[in-house]
Amino acid sequence: MNKAYTIDYANIGLMILSCIIAFFIPFELFLFSYAILGPLHYLTEIGWLHQRQYFTKGKYDFLLLIFFGLLLFAAQFGYAKNLSQFIKQTHTA
Repeated sequence: MNKAYTIDYANIGLMILSCIIAFFIPFELFLFSYAILGPLHYLTEIGWLHQRQYFTKGKYDFLLLIFFGLLLFAAQFGYAKNLSQFIKQTHTA
């Protein structure tokens, strides 16, 4: 049997098992998933991202990302428009 099929069958079995458990103890399963499985998923994903080199290489690349993030935030919530109106009011007064 192919390794991919083995993983697929294991995942299907685990999904069925989790459905059965959720039928009997839904809240406890939710807490377990949230507290244990969620952080484990992100720990394994970090290694996957490192292998694919999805992180920035430069020492100060994060500053550019923060700048664009703040720019998008300001555009989304209208801060840029309010800022331009404030600048016009202070220069005309």
